[in-house]
Amino acid sequence: MTEEQRQQVVIFEATQRCNLKCRFCYNIWHKHPETVHDDLSPKDTREILGKLLAEARPYNFTVSGGEPTLRTDIIDIILQGALSGATVYLITNGQTLDKKSARRLVRAGVNTFEIQLLSDRAEEHEYLQGCGDSFSRSVEGIQAALKTKARMIGALVLTKKNLPRLAETLRLYRELGIHGCMLNRFNPGGRGIEHLEELSLGPNDVLQMLAVAEEFSARYRYPISCSIPIPVCLVSMKNYPHLGFGFCSVGEELSYPTIDSMGNMRPCNHSPLVIGNIRDKNFWEIMASPVRKRFIDKIPEICRQCEFLSECKTSCRAAAAECGGAEPFVREILKSKE
Repeated sequence: MTEEQRQQVVIFEATQRCNLKCRFCYNIWHKHPETVHDDLSPKDTREILGKLLAEARPYNFTVSGGEPTLRTDIIDIILQGALSGATVYLITNGQTLDKKSARRLVRAGVNTFEIQLLSDRAEEHEYLQGCGDSFSRSVEGIQAALKTKARMIGALVLTKKNLPRLAETLRLYRELGIHGCMLNRFNPGGRGIEHLEELSLGPNDVLQMLAVAEEFSARYRYPISCSIPIPVCLVSMKNYPHLGFGFCSVGEELSYPTIDSMGNMRPCNHSPLVIGNIRDKNFWEIMASPVRKRFIDKIPEICRQCEFLSECKTSCRAAAAECGGAEPFVREILKSKE
């Protein structure tokens, strides 16, 4: 590591515990039981984070889970990230948030909340989250976050179930005062693998999603970003000038290596591949490891001859690996072009 070297983003999975059972959840432990573990003690967690933050020196420190607010030491985790100089993001389902807890989290250092809101209809939202009464708690959590000085971004995972009400859901986002929308197509992984047929969007569904989002963003100047990769072989980003788009960044400067609550480090939060443990090795040594390089270099066979590869950087590598080598979504795109 050079003296100036800093990681753009680091994700810390504070816990595997969760108070919801989302049908689309990509968390790796739902499919890979060998990755299931308890949390380390607060003391050991502080030691791991101290080493990670000192070595990586991230500009952005994202705390996720599971549901991170289930940890009794969540305030300490946030504070440690903020004191390192990083901008702190908290990905939460909002079920435990009230005015008091939201204020405490912001005082500790949370800059941005990211909270799921999946539909304007309670029954649809709760079906996807696998938990009754979660809609009202999600809205209350969002409202509590909005009463602080932090940014509040809504996370909208789009599936076949909630696509038809996308425009109405975006209107609810705006009415609540949510500052922007992270609009992501369902990405296969974890528990979501069990619900592929029920939830997966086809190419035409994604085009419909983008058309609705583009019209809404243009009309209301409402920030909408699609961070889950949408292959360039399907979509010309130029047709959606008001939307933000993400690509598989695992080999790029903007990659987001993920560290779980045991210190295991993975290329991203969608991949189960452990590339090292922060307790045993330096962060930059792990980033330069042959295991990570092989993951970066493994282009799905279906993408290798594509004329858009250099621009697209493949769809989601982790989803492709979890689905046996090629993401069903990409297979469907290419099949439609035959």
